[in-house]
Amino acid sequence: MDDLDPCELLSSSELSRLGAPAQGEAEELAGVRHCDWRVEKSSAAASYTLSVQVLGKVGLADVNGTGKQDIEVGSHKGVRSTRPSGVACVVSIEVAEKARVDVVVTGGEAASRCGPAEEAAGFVEPRLP
Repeated sequence: MDDLDPCELLSSSELSRLGAPAQGEAEELAGVRHCDWRVEKSSAAASYTLSVQVLGKVGLADVNGTGKQDIEVGSHKGVRSTRPSGVACVVSIEVAEKARVDVVVTGGEAASRCGPAEEAAGFVEPRLP
């Protein structure tokens, strides 16, 4: 997992299809490496933040969310959930029992953000071990 750069898990053409800028903002917070892109829509309420997060010590069993649903993301197991705060849709992709990549869309109504989160997760998945 150390060699996974969250900013490299989406190509510029995929980011363009998602409406995101080509350059993401890389950060590390509490041991989680992530890359964020702001997707600007016609109104502030429709705009959102897309985040790809590499979590090297927690797996799908550790997902902290509501409405958890088991899904398949390409050839990987996944879980779709809503953050407890209700403002984000998360697609978690299993890389190993205790390693996963989360694709998070935050902003507005979480239910309307799962489409972009799932689309982005579909782009990320083929690049995962």
